[in-house]
Amino acid sequence: MTLKQLLSRGLSLEKLNSFLRVVQSPSITAAAEGVQSRRSLMSRQIRELEETLGTELFYRDKKKLILTEFGRKFALTTSTYFSEVEDLLAIANNEHRVLRIGAGESSLEALVFPKLNKLREQFPQTQFDFVSQSTSDILKSIRSGELDAGIVRSDIQKDGLKLFNCGSLDFVCVARRDFESRIEGWSIRRFLSRTPIAIIRGQGQFVSNFQQICREMDLSLRIEVKAGSFGQVRDLIIGGCPGGILPRVMAEKLPVKDFIILDDPALAQLERDLVLVIDERVAKVRDGMEQELREFTLIVSTL
Repeated sequence: MTLKQLLSRGLSLEKLNSFLRVVQSPSITAAAEGVQSRRSLMSRQIRELEETLGTELFYRDKKKLILTEFGRKFALTTSTYFSEVEDLLAIANNEHRVLRIGAGESSLEALVFPKLNKLREQFPQTQFDFVSQSTSDILKSIRSGELDAGIVRSDIQKDGLKLFNCGSLDFVCVARRDFESRIEGWSIRRFLSRTPIAIIRGQGQFVSNFQQICREMDLSLRIEVKAGSFGQVRDLIIGGCPGGILPRVMAEKLPVKDFIILDDPALAQLERDLVLVIDERVAKVRDGMEQELREFTLIVSTL
């Protein structure tokens, strides 16, 4: 079917925009911001869009909409088209180009945020929009076009994605010097068994690997507090918690006179190699984006 035929059957930018808003929202109600009349309009526009295209964009599961494989590819194509138009307009009007990048909170806090000044110098015409998400949500958002790129673990399924090395995160134990005067000579086993620590909560890979280390050492931890991010763990240690586990790049920024870093080969199990990923088709279409992302990774991966 040609574009002329699609236009004659009712294809419009308004319907494409409504489709993307629904894709990028938890539900049609959320996309319509709770306005019933707008919800009805968007529902009708999506049905009409499916009729125009001659195929379903969503599976209907009670009140939940799930993208079909065609719907996912169509969302990415549509989002890429809109983004490319926005990029061209930004250049024409000397405005900032928006680059949406997803990453885990620890990657943002440890690798990206400390390099913001360098990123601003390198990309004066780019407005970065960083979104904290899990790896699975980042990949889903990239494939639907909601994100331009994402920083994730290197062991992901790579089908249809272009990858750029983005450094790595390794982890160390951090202790307050005022907790124990002789702590500098302690082993990791002694530190973890005797020190009340702050640790990140959750069921992710880091927590799973750390629990495995503790089982192998037959350790019973003294967890004083759990936090939602490594940035919060750092702040808790600064605030008085005797110790915790942090990415090395965060730990090394703490004052040496007040804190000590304890390292051990056993902690190597926590290390994670990171990559920045983008959909292969987006890399081909978005002018200059691949080179921009290569330069981005060089900055954030440099210590």
